[in-house]
Amino acid sequence: MSIYFVTGSCIGCETGIVEDGLKVTLLSLEGSGCVTESLDDPSKVDYFQGQEARFSSQEVGLAGCSGATLEGGPIGGSVMWTGTGIFAARFREICMELDNGEYKEQWCCEMVESAFSTNQAVLLEYCGQV
Repeated sequence: MSIYFVTGSCIGCETGIVEDGLKVTLLSLEGSGCVTESLDDPSKVDYFQGQEARFSSQEVGLAGCSGATLEGGPIGGSVMWTGTGIFAARFREICMELDNGEYKEQWCCEMVESAFSTNQAVLLEYCGQV
């Protein structure tokens, strides 16, 4: 599994390579789910306007969702910004690529709020296959 999105804006966010980041909780139609740690690639700046960030390993915070299949696809969840400042994903989209071994599926969910600040949870809804 990987989680990806494009940053719409990150006002007052860290400008160095240690950014903390987005914590994602996903729920599936079949009742399974997963929770990431704060998503942050320690080797680069992930959160700046127009940048696509993709997280696909335990080393960048995906540990709780690494290997999750989310049978039936995601139906919702939440995101929480753990860094400083105010984060917004472009088009309010948080996407994931699920790999069941035979094929890959891409799904996107929409954040209920367009932007949010540190430790504020925002629900994900309207999840659909891309």
